[in-house]
Amino acid sequence: MKTLPRIAVAALAAAISSCAATGITASIPGVAPAAVATAVPALVPGLTAQLSATQLTLAAEATSRAAAGDNFAFGFPLPAPVDLTGISGTLSLRRPAAGFAEVLVSLFDLPTEACPANGATTWTSAGYPDLITLGNWIVKASGAASSITVDVPLSAMPFPLSGCVVLVLGDGAASSATANLALAIEAGDSGGPFLIGVGGEVCFSVHGGMAARKGAGCESLESAAVATVPGAEYVSVTHVASALAAAALYGSVSYGAFDGKPLLNAPAGPWSGTVDVYLLPSGCPRLPKMDGFYGPGKYSAKLPPDAQSLAHVALAATGAAVAQQPVFRGLDLAIAPGACVAHIMALDTAGAPGGVDAEVQLGLEVAPAPAETTAAQ
Repeated sequence: MKTLPRIAVAALAAAISSCAATGITASIPGVAPAAVATAVPALVPGLTAQLSATQLTLAAEATSRAAAGDNFAFGFPLPAPVDLTGISGTLSLRRPAAGFAEVLVSLFDLPTEACPANGATTWTSAGYPDLITLGNWIVKASGAASSITVDVPLSAMPFPLSGCVVLVLGDGAASSATANLALAIEAGDSGGPFLIGVGGEVCFSVHGGMAARKGAGCESLESAAVATVPGAEYVSVTHVASALAAAALYGSVSYGAFDGKPLLNAPAGPWSGTVDVYLLPSGCPRLPKMDGFYGPGKYSAKLPPDAQSLAHVALAATGAAVAQQPVFRGLDLAIAPGACVAHIMALDTAGAPGGVDAEVQLGLEVAPAPAETTAAQ
């Protein structure tokens, strides 16, 4: 992939050292300590950030109000454009009392917009036309603390960063979420990859069979109001309109059982779930014609013969528990116009009644295909 000329590391170091007045900590190899900030204050309570020539670390913690579904936003203003070459760290969730909880951790770049007010509880990405999504990860907990480890190398197709990097901890009602992330960076101004969102959320409820509902909140799942759909599957579909090059698939998958407080009870015994992500090079004529998230149905039987597996995740747990894992797969794929990207998710409780909240938050990192590749197709 062709990149633009890179700026000198020395210039970036000089720009970082100018941040001392903001309270942002900077440590730069080869630069005298007097040239950088000496204090280590958080930008706001709950956020600590540290910037060097090779790494931006963001450590944030937020506690949501009961049933509030807060979205806590924390912004870090970059002094100069850089390339994002990796994301690593730990995302954790804990609940002070027994019960089901979840948090969606999101990372964005706002190239032309000012940073949001740090600690804002109602931040939304709406209204930012230039917003770039860098990643989404879902973490669930059911009666205990839980965490996942993030390790996403992006050197094959770096994201250009400028303006403000935004970390959001969202939808963790009556729980405390913590994000400790290290963003590997280097001086540069690369091209513009973007993420194709792959995922969706389904609240599975089992009453002598399989029933499920997407959207509208799991609170609406009641045994008397849900139709049984044995072997239910849900699918997301994205149709590709132009030639793309794909470099990575990453994010997380999380299935969390309810515990009856106040939602459905957990399955009485073992349960398992699967998530499969596919590239359909010749299109998806037997899947929904419009982009979106659909179900229930029997979508696995409708995949074309040339379907290519990009990821398979198998999860298993027993009773009121969470089964989740981060996902990363490096790719080197050419995607032609007319192809489809799809994911299929399912749950199996062996007939035991109960409820499970299943969620997929993945992104397929792509960029416009190089001119020579497009011409060859």
